[in-house]
Amino acid sequence: MKKLICMMLTLCLMAGCTILPAMAEETADYICEEENFKTRIPLNGSSGYEKNTGLVIYTDVPGYIPYVIVHRRPLDKKFNNPVNYLNNVYREYLEGKHEDTGTNPAKKWEVGGKELIGARYMYKIGKYTVVQVQLIEIREAGDVEYTAKYIQGEDAATMAALDTAVKYYQETDTDAVDQPEPLKGEKIPEAPVLEPISKAGTEVDLENGTYWAKITDTAQILNGGYFTVELYESDLYDAAEVEALKPGDKVKLGKKTYTVKSIQNWLDHDDVFRMEPEEEFQGWMGFEKAGDGYYYGTIGNTHMSSFMTDVQIRMPLANAFSFVYVVAENDITLLDADKFVSALCGSEAWIAEEELSEDCTAVQFTDGLLTAIVHQEK
Repeated sequence: MKKLICMMLTLCLMAGCTILPAMAEETADYICEEENFKTRIPLNGSSGYEKNTGLVIYTDVPGYIPYVIVHRRPLDKKFNNPVNYLNNVYREYLEGKHEDTGTNPAKKWEVGGKELIGARYMYKIGKYTVVQVQLIEIREAGDVEYTAKYIQGEDAATMAALDTAVKYYQETDTDAVDQPEPLKGEKIPEAPVLEPISKAGTEVDLENGTYWAKITDTAQILNGGYFTVELYESDLYDAAEVEALKPGDKVKLGKKTYTVKSIQNWLDHDDVFRMEPEEEFQGWMGFEKAGDGYYYGTIGNTHMSSFMTDVQIRMPLANAFSFVYVVAENDITLLDADKFVSALCGSEAWIAEEELSEDCTAVQFTDGLLTAIVHQEK
C-alpha cells in the first residue's frame, strides 16, 4: 500500500478569490475630492490621492508595496468589455513591464459584499514575488477600478483594506443609489474544475488486480457464508494540469470541490505539492507524483479514490489467503483465513468492520481468488 507520510509544516499562503477582512480594524471616512467619491480607510495606515493614479492606501511603508488603489474612471471611459480588458489589455501591459508574468483569468469575485469582476497577476521584483489583484466594479456614475498589490504570502492587511474600500465606496457628485450596475449581457467565465481522469470504461480486474477496498457484510460470514468487498481505484490527475494550478482555480478532491488559495512544492520535494484551499479545512491536502504524467490527489495521508464495483466473496477463502494488519513498520500481524474470520466474527473478534475502509485497506486478487487483504491501522 502506497501512502503519504503525514506532513506537519504549514507553508506561506497566497490570498484567495473570496476576500474577507483578516481582522477587525479601526477605519475612518475618506473623501477623494479629485475623483468625487468617498470610502473608508484604515486608521493605522497612510493614504492619499496621487495624480494619474487615484486614492492610494498604503498598508505598510508609504511609497512601497503593499498597497490598495481606488480609481474612479470618467464616464467617457466606461468599460465596453471588462473581461477582455483584464484578460488581454491589462495582462499585456503588465507583461511589457515584468518578465514571467502569470495570470489567473477574469471571473466573478465577491469583495466587500459586492460581486465584481477581477483577475490576478503574479510577477517578480528582485527576489520577491508580487501578487496583483485587479478588480472592476461597473457603475452607472463611472466604473471603479481597484488594485491590490502585496508580496506573496503577506496579504492579510492589504486584503482587509481592499474589502473595506469596496464595501464603503460611494460617489459624492450624484444621487445615484449606491448599487453597482450589472454587467449587461457580459458572461463571466467560471473557474474550470480540475477533476480526476475519468475511469469510464475502465475494466475491473478480478483475476489479478489490486485495489483499495471497503469490507462490508462481515456479519454474513457466519450466517450466509460471504462478505462483500467494495473496490476503489486511486484517483489520477494529469500532471501538466496539476503543475499549472494557480490561486483561484478549482480542484475536486474526493467528493468535494475546493478553491486553490495557494499551491507549491512541499519543502524540497519536486514530486509533492501542498495545496491550501480557500474553504475552511483542517489538515493537509495536495498532490503526489504517481509516475510519468500523473499525480495522486491526497488529503492527509490518504490517496483519494473512486468506487469501481463491489464483489461478493464466498467462503471458504483461498488456501493461500493472508490478512496483513499493519500498526507500524515493525508491528505487523499476519493471519491466515481462519484467524481472519475469528478476528472479525465471534466472541473473540478484535477488528471492527468500520475499520476496514478504502482509505487504509487494500485487496489482491490472484487467478480469480481473493488472496490478500492488507490493512493499516489509522
